[in-house]
Amino acid sequence: MFLQVLSGMTSFYRTLGRIFLPSYTVRPPHYDELRKRATTTGRANPYNEKVFIAASLAEKKGDLTSGAWGNEVLQLIDLLGHENVHLSIYEDNPDPVTKQSLTAFRTKVKCMHILLRNPAPH
Repeated sequence: MFLQVLSGMTSFYRTLGRIFLPSYTVRPPHYDELRKRATTTGRANPYNEKVFIAASLAEKKGDLTSGAWGNEVLQLIDLLGHENVHLSIYEDNPDPVTKQSLTAFRTKVKCMHILLRNPAPH
């Protein structure tokens, strides 16, 4: 009988504790360090390794550099740290809309970069 009462009280206090002190209100020890890393550039590159990203594109109407691909490249640069990345993009025979897209993309790139197009502007 005593064990049944003890077991019932234990279950009651556990349930009460989960209601008033849920586990997500107590931060794990590494939380502050992770939070700091999440708000700085280079958070996916803790050893500041240097990364070279190269792409050869043949797009129409700038759909890659102004679309999801371009946004993903910019996010990758941010995750790796703009000081750690060199981006090289070669665009083959771009149409006028693609030239505008490349120019707009160039202004968003925060790392060292070379964006070339063929034929090159005169």
